[in-house]
Amino acid sequence: MAEGLEIIEVTGRRMLDSEGLPAVEAEVELENGARGRAMVALCEDSEDTDRVMEVLSECVLFEDASDQRGIDKLLEEGASSCGIRKCGGFLTAVSMAVSRAAAAGLGMPLYRYLGGTAPGRLPVPMMTMISGGRYGRNNSLDLESYMVVPVGASSFGEGAEKCMEVYQALKRLLTISGYQTGVGDDGGFVPDLRNSEEALEYIMEAMMLCGYEPGKDMCLAIGAGAESLFDEGTGFYQFKGESRMTGVPVERDRNDMIGFYIRLLDGYPVCAVFDGLAEADADGWGMLTKMLGNRAVFIGQHKNREPGCLKPGERDWACLADWDGVEENAAGISMCGAKSVTAAMEMADLAKRNGLKLAVSQGYGETEDPYAADFAAAVNADWIRAGAPCRSERTSKYNELLRIEEWMKVRI
Repeated sequence: MAEGLEIIEVTGRRMLDSEGLPAVEAEVELENGARGRAMVALCEDSEDTDRVMEVLSECVLFEDASDQRGIDKLLEEGASSCGIRKCGGFLTAVSMAVSRAAAAGLGMPLYRYLGGTAPGRLPVPMMTMISGGRYGRNNSLDLESYMVVPVGASSFGEGAEKCMEVYQALKRLLTISGYQTGVGDDGGFVPDLRNSEEALEYIMEAMMLCGYEPGKDMCLAIGAGAESLFDEGTGFYQFKGESRMTGVPVERDRNDMIGFYIRLLDGYPVCAVFDGLAEADADGWGMLTKMLGNRAVFIGQHKNREPGCLKPGERDWACLADWDGVEENAAGISMCGAKSVTAAMEMADLAKRNGLKLAVSQGYGETEDPYAADFAAAVNADWIRAGAPCRSERTSKYNELLRIEEWMKVRI
């Protein structure tokens, strides 16, 4: 153990996330005085904050903060044995806070502590322009987010600047067209448009107004959120917003969804699709990647089950148990989905070793904690998806990457 890195105190407190729902913050103090804090959205109420934090605190007190793998193993065992099923957010917060404290105790930036001293690269931002689905505040768009990707940028800062320009141009376009420019839960605009095609048309027009050539300077990406559209009873994806706008019921089966994506890729420079089909539809993912994988990346979200649902020492990564036959061609990882720093780092390494592109993404409930930015820099992620260049819980990640770029002084 490096001198002074023993954990002497762990504090947990209830906080608020970006949607006014409960969040938890963990604060860790080391023997040498270094501190680390981390905040995680719980997305649901929890009356057991004090109890869970007490259990997790006892697990890691007087342990070596620089032994992240050992810390996370203790946390997972403690969470599994405490008898509370929904405690993953608490575990994540403590795990993140410990790594921050260790980095501070060693006098290192967090991204370098996590990723080592080898020069890295920064991810390309995927910034939301228009929101729909669960982010869209009941607007007419069924897919969750329509994003821009500055593929022609030479640095993260240049890419972020381009995204911001397009966002402001889109705001003016929507205003001129008579739409309100309030924003959704991930910061994108929420107009009542006819369908996805119209949303992509508006974004492309905003790109061209800024002098950017679609498909060359900037591409489009889609956060489909297909899991929330899928009706297990009927086996169809229900497009309720599009149904409302057209006056005709719109529902699509697996083949229809693939045809839908073919139509979007044929008409627009779409380079990436998140969560294009239901998580359990492995055959559908295989068809999607086989037919369209040479034209775009199809990104599945990978996550670990709640520790309270596992036996001590057991680990079950959804869709990660055997990556030899993985069906998508890119992986999406979030800290909340991974549940711990160690699991997130292992997932990223496993994705890279299996030849997959890597996107670091954020969830529905968010906080101002910019940890995802350091994680993305540490694992050399290809992209980061944190929402729009609007709302501080979203921009905090992009702003942290701008700081990291200044520190690293490397090009994307």
